Amino acid sequence: MQRSVRDWFPGLTPVGCLMLVAALLLGGGLTGCGDDNPADDGEPACEHLDADGLLLRESDEVIVTQWQGATSGEVHAHHEETSEPIRVRFLDADSLETVPAAACVDHALRFEVADPTIAEISAVDGDRWAFTVRGLADGKTTFRIRVWHGDHADFTSLPIDLHVVDEGEIEAEGLVLAQKCTWLATWNYDLAHPEVATGRLLAPVGGVNDSIDVRFVSPDRLLFAPEGEPYTLGWEITDPSLVEVEVDPLDPWRVLIRGKVAGTTTVRWKILHEGHSDYTSGPIPLTVHVPNAGDAGSADFVLKLNGVWVATGRDGVLFSETCGSRPPAVNLLTAAVGDTTDLFNFQRLTEDCRGEDYDDAEYSLLFEFENGCMGGTVNHPEHWGEITLFHLVGVTAGRTHLRITVLRNDAIAYVTPPIPVEIIG
Repeated sequence: MQRSVRDWFPGLTPVGCLMLVAALLLGGGLTGCGDDNPADDGEPACEHLDADGLLLRESDEVIVTQWQGATSGEVHAHHEETSEPIRVRFLDADSLETVPAAACVDHALRFEVADPTIAEISAVDGDRWAFTVRGLADGKTTFRIRVWHGDHADFTSLPIDLHVVDEGEIEAEGLVLAQKCTWLATWNYDLAHPEVATGRLLAPVGGVNDSIDVRFVSPDRLLFAPEGEPYTLGWEITDPSLVEVEVDPLDPWRVLIRGKVAGTTTVRWKILHEGHSDYTSGPIPLTVHVPNAGDAGSADFVLKLNGVWVATGRDGVLFSETCGSRPPAVNLLTAAVGDTTDLFNFQRLTEDCRGEDYDDAEYSLLFEFENGCMGGTVNHPEHWGEITLFHLVGVTAGRTHLRITVLRNDAIAYVTPPIPVEIIG
């Protein structure tokens, strides 16, 4: 370690010190008067940390990225457990990773948890740029990371999501209810329309519908059904006087719905886990309808693809031309395997041979394929509120038929003749 001039000449006055230093500097000698200067030993200067973002890694995997105002990812912890060390790396203006040098002992991490009843964060002994999270209660909160430098913060992160879950708790963010290949209803599936229900379930008065698959949406937007115990399917019916729900004996994540009284209610679907719900969906509309009742005003229809007529129904007979008299071609509707067609529009056919939209408030459509999952239908997110607009989805190659049921105010008003469909492989 180098010494200052005063260490060598303790009786030297300040003026004398300056004069002596000037002389020594001209001769390449000592550096100055004052305390030790660690920079002269080749050690880095502990300056202000200038960071534009950060990375959080757990087991060498990046779990959170924060860069110039945008954050992705979140930190997970289990209830009453401590996480593996999570390492912090800062990003400079060129998005290069950095941390203050080891010699800069006046830099340290500090943490601020928005709800400290959910989790606590602790520094890791022996690694100033790592921390652990201990889950205190199930739930979600946020936290900030600060780089403390002396008496101030050089860097403060944006809020970072933190989720504490029970060991074995299943994470779900949405719901899809499907019958064969047709999606009947969803909750929180389209991220552009969060916390929104689409479609609805149907059941006949005094009868049971075909089984309905209940699938949940993972944080990765994949559909799944929990496997094995201790998970079971649950539901909550707003008006249980209208309908009964029971699990299909062949599949614990498939249900049968029995209609009792005509009317409309809602159902919330749940993943039950050891006496509590890991997930509960929003309300899904359910209509109990009277079979073979009602009047749509006309039993005739027209089916258009991108505005072009592809099928016409008059008096229960299909035609391929606009109000024509010729029978339809062998295959009216086509779709490729793994592909989705352009938009179809199902309309009422007027007496003067025009297509007329149904009133969305009164009518809805039900699609049924003759051959299982050869084909399916789905509404486009931009048209979920328009019940007569749909896409055809190709699943497996072959030929089948599609029937479209028109419902009006909870009653079946009309069922089309079988419409030929070909799925091209």
